[in-house]
This record gives sequence, C-alpha cells and structure tokens, in this order.
Amino acid sequence: MLDLVDREGRRVYVTKRGRRVAAIVPVDVAERSEEEEDAYWAARAARVLEAGEPTVAWDEAVRMLETGAVDE
Repeated sequence: MLDLVDREGRRVYVTKRGRRVAAIVPVDVAERSEEEEDAYWAARAARVLEAGEPTVAWDEAVRMLETGAVDE
C-alpha cells in the first residue's frame, strides 16, 4: 500500500467499516497543504492588524473562553 504512495504519488485511503477516516498522501502534498494553511492564517492575521482590530493574547483568550468572560 505505501509503495503506491511512494512510487506513484497516489493517495491511499484508510477506511473503517467502509467509511474513509484518513488518507496517506505523498510528502509533497502534505507539505504544500501545510504551507497553504500557514499562508492563509498569516494573511488573515495581517488583515486584522491592518484594520486595527483589537487583539488578545492566546492565554487571555483561553481564560476568557474557559470562564465565559467573552464579550459578544
């Protein structure tokens, strides 16, 4: 099964009771996906900062969510 991914660059799906639950993909596909996700979040963060939107530190955001102290 892994030979198909290595040699032919194909995706191999892992199933559970006939339903796809995971995929094994070539490394270049996985790395490209990670790069695209990183670029998306970087662009989104840049738009927020450029717009002057207020920001909150991660630890503070977690505390607010856990205590229900989130302003609507």
